[in-house]
Amino acid sequence: MSRSDFTVFTLGEELNETIHVLLRAGTFVGDIEFPPPTLNTGLGHPALDSDFLVDDEGGVAIAVRLPDLSGKTGTMILGDRSFNLSAGRVFLLTSDWQADQLPAQTLDEGFRHLNEH
Repeated sequence: MSRSDFTVFTLGEELNETIHVLLRAGTFVGDIEFPPPTLNTGLGHPALDSDFLVDDEGGVAIAVRLPDLSGKTGTMILGDRSFNLSAGRVFLLTSDWQADQLPAQTLDEGFRHLNEH
């Protein structure tokens, strides 16, 4: 498997929290869009919000929020799960419209992990 088999979405630089979300070719039948996240303070803390828009089975939105609803730095929502970023900052979108967190802090570490497993 090579990097060319993946689309890489990067977010979080605005909050000094670089996150990479990987999409393996063929995971979804339809196209995927990732509108630029918007910065908001609606819950009393700065957060980036967006959705991965998947043209699959009538259309699916995979939520992204950094940080999660707690507002705690180092947390994130992807799909319907909240993640602690100390366990990894690289995620792989899955065919059930969720994501697996890889034990990697950088994009290179994430690809190394995928190649080894």
